[in-house]
Amino acid sequence: MRSEPVLAVGENASLGARLPWAATLDLKSGALWPPSHVVTCRLSDMAGRYADQAAEAELLRSSDPLIYRADEIVAPEIYGELHTSVTVLYPGKVGNEYFMSKGHYQVDPECVKVYLGITGSGYLLMQNGAGDTMEVAMSPGTVAYCAAGWSQRTVNVGSDPFAYFKYWPANGGHDYDRVVAEGGFLKRVVERDGRPAIVNAADI
Repeated sequence: MRSEPVLAVGENASLGARLPWAATLDLKSGALWPPSHVVTCRLSDMAGRYADQAAEAELLRSSDPLIYRADEIVAPEIYGELHTSVTVLYPGKVGNEYFMSKGHYQVDPECVKVYLGITGSGYLLMQNGAGDTMEVAMSPGTVAYCAAGWSQRTVNVGSDPFAYFKYWPANGGHDYDRVVAEGGFLKRVVERDGRPAIVNAADI
């Protein structure tokens, strides 16, 4: 994944400063302006995360599709501050598995995250270290709360971009490696009979 500085909110603002700000959220496209950073994730950034690795390799031989981008307003990484972001997850599949985010825990186990669906349709997959899982169907207006100690992944199951707003404690961090170390997400979202289906990863 790549995180590129764009424009600080309040052009002269320092990301280390505790300052108020305002931005514009486009409820049709999911664009957040002005972001401080734009994060992009392509298929090559998600090696081994799709179940059908042969289909992944075949797709990478012809292209390296953009899976998602996130417009972010990054706050100082200290207690009491909040990161703000809008992610646009693009439509597509690897084999029969829908495009999805990498999925992660927060580094701080006490960190929570709030999601709000803006446009498109998808799922929010959540699970904890004990193997408990929860899946939330996301559409415009859906609010979902990811509790402390739970990992999260989003999936686009529509034909249009799936955009969602989120915010979380700025000192929470992202832990992508723990998900991999635990064997990945226990649930996957695949196309079955022309429709999205949530299946056990062990059954694929």
